Amino acid sequence: MSKNLNESQLLAVQLVAQGRSGREIAKQLGVTEETVSRWKKQPAFIAMVNDLLGQLRDTTQQKMRNLVLLALEILEKELSNKDNKNSVNIALKVINSYKFSTLIDQKIGPENADTIERKQLDKKFAEMF
Repeated sequence: MSKNLNESQLLAVQLVAQGRSGREIAKQLGVTEETVSRWKKQPAFIAMVNDLLGQLRDTTQQKMRNLVLLALEILEKELSNKDNKNSVNIALKVINSYKFSTLIDQKIGPENADTIERKQLDKKFAEMF
């Protein structure tokens, strides 16, 4: 796919994925805003931006899952610590911040890795209380 795009367009793909404006991209690459606008309408350009955004989203989601698992382990340890006088406050904050809508809005259909991992997180959370 990158064979269809020149070096400036490939750089523009990165900048679009970063959320830069057409004006910023044009200035940085030394082209006109109209040129950037034309690039953004090309199927190959759009596909590369979408692929890059998908990769970034997947990486971010995995990092967030890892952070949630670590946070749950820390919370579980703190809540089971008999010397911790803040256990009730911690538990209430967790309950208030947890998005129960994820339990309600689960889709029916084939389970994929994300669904299975979410159910494992929900189960671990439920076991804490």
